[in-house]
Amino acid sequence: MSHRATIGAIGAVVLIGVVGLGAQQLLGKIQTNPRTSYSKTCGNNVIDRGEECDDGNKVSQDGCNMHCYNESCTDSDSGEATPISVQGTVQAGPYGGRGPFRVVTDNCEGNYRVIEYSCDGTQVASESVPCLGGRCVNGACVK
Repeated sequence: MSHRATIGAIGAVVLIGVVGLGAQQLLGKIQTNPRTSYSKTCGNNVIDRGEECDDGNKVSQDGCNMHCYNESCTDSDSGEATPISVQGTVQAGPYGGRGPFRVVTDNCEGNYRVIEYSCDGTQVASESVPCLGGRCVNGACVK
């Protein structure tokens, strides 16, 4: 092997070594990235394996429960269209750890219709319902 070929071969080995070192450093960053960590640490604001959500705390009734599972949709008045004489509140989300946590309250649409919120599975649904024989006041039909 000539002197020039030897230097070229040494240079190629050094280059491969540098590239390999860069790849190891890159892999090291990927392996230590908390988003790819496989330990379940609910409450760290990172959705880890086994968690549906992680809002940074271990408090329930805020959309993501203390075990990092999405809370279901709840409706204080059962979403009953009749009677609609009670103002209800619906709480739902976030879904899959993303999206907003929603809290909506039945409200009036003009004087004679109520917007009734309810749960459709884990999603919020709404319906405009007439106040037959009454008026809408504070999200409820009254006579």
